[in-house]
Amino acid sequence: MATGYDSLLSSPDGANWTRHTNVTGASEFTGAVFGHSTFVVVGSSGSIAQFAPILTSPDAATWTHRNSTATCCLDDIAYGAGVFVAVGSDESGRFPNPIETSTDGVKWTQRSSGAPGHLFGVAYGNGTFVAVGESGRILQSGFVALPKLEIELVDDTLLISWPASVSDAVLEMTDSVVTAKWVPVPNCPVVVGNENVVTLDATGAAKFFRFSRPGN
Repeated sequence: MATGYDSLLSSPDGANWTRHTNVTGASEFTGAVFGHSTFVVVGSSGSIAQFAPILTSPDAATWTHRNSTATCCLDDIAYGAGVFVAVGSDESGRFPNPIETSTDGVKWTQRSSGAPGHLFGVAYGNGTFVAVGESGRILQSGFVALPKLEIELVDDTLLISWPASVSDAVLEMTDSVVTAKWVPVPNCPVVVGNENVVTLDATGAAKFFRFSRPGN
């Protein structure tokens, strides 16, 4: 995905791009991200009398407008730990610096750090969101904890599950918490409903499991 002034483009390979001319409702698009099996873009309405545009798509071709609570402008968006975070400015003065969050890209909740000033960018990594803005302002959210693993034994099969919305963690295993040589589990998770599920052979030596974020 790429965004710009009155432009929304998608590409399957980064070399060949398609401009989506049927997308309206924004004077410019300023940020795009993918998470929860959904593309989400944000932008500016160009007027303090209108809410900032938020659009979602499952395939980067068909787009749906969502209800924003921020007036005028959202400048960037990030996704991590199952949460979308969008930041920008509110020219109406109702909120000092709008921060909007959503778990699915559809329903959005207004947040605020309480500190005045325009926020230009946001990123996620190592379990936390960081936003930057005017006057050298840097904001950091609290650590986003990983969910607990659900483990079920069915005959000789071990079923390990966690919310499918969590996309930034790796399931690891070890046969000893003393030596703690953690390695990724050999089987890939399968999405079942709203859960990621890994199936493992429960026979043999005891195993210990944990979540780990890359870089931690």
